[in-house]
Amino acid sequence: MISDFVLTWTHKLSQLLLMPRIISSPMDSFGFSVFYTIWRDSPENVTGDENLTVGYLGFIEYRRGDPDWELFRSELLESLGSCWGLMINTSSELEGAYLDHLRKEMGSKRLWAVGPLLPEDYSVDHLGQRGGPSSMPILDVLTWLDKWQDNSVVYVCFGTHAVMTHKQKDVLAIALEISEVRFIWRFRDQGAIDEDQMVDEFKGRVGERGLVIKGWTPHVVILKHPAVGVFVAHCGWNSIIEGIDAGMRMIA
Repeated sequence: MISDFVLTWTHKLSQLLLMPRIISSPMDSFGFSVFYTIWRDSPENVTGDENLTVGYLGFIEYRRGDPDWELFRSELLESLGSCWGLMINTSSELEGAYLDHLRKEMGSKRLWAVGPLLPEDYSVDHLGQRGGPSSMPILDVLTWLDKWQDNSVVYVCFGTHAVMTHKQKDVLAIALEISEVRFIWRFRDQGAIDEDQMVDEFKGRVGERGLVIKGWTPHVVILKHPAVGVFVAHCGWNSIIEGIDAGMRMIA
């Protein structure tokens, strides 16, 4: 049985079926090491604050003493400790040191780097339907990219969880404007009126040489296009392996 590491209930199922279980992690081995160590060695609530939470990797909040979280933690540690093996969507060339560290920490050599794994179907019909809503259809994005020569467009995207401050967005907009490069900027819209105004004014200044897309963008379709030559990324693992697979220069 192969199952995602957060699906802790599959541990009990594999025992019931007398079936060896391999844990699959879409996370990189460095991130998984951090995740595993913090859950295993979670700090005690020495403040006595019933509402104390501990944030993990920027998007998971664990409340110490909360019955639901404590159950998940115990099931997770039991699941990780008794699995038959672990496979991670990474490569030894990228993360050899962290893979060795995990083998040591988890007391098992049944650990495989199996990446980068990406969808086999790179067609627009398939990949254009993934993800959430976007302010621009993928075919319109491709039509715009088709106008430009190879390696002449910068793609800027900071993923799903990373949130830029208003000041950071202003600075990035200035950089894109004065650089005079062609670009696609996946703009994470937070619904602020002043941000909408900033985007409208920015689009008016850069004109045809830039696309600002609110909402989801199809990473793989854009990165695979020959016109795109540089990827400005926040170093989320999906973005990294998609950039590597596309042979993309990356500014991290």
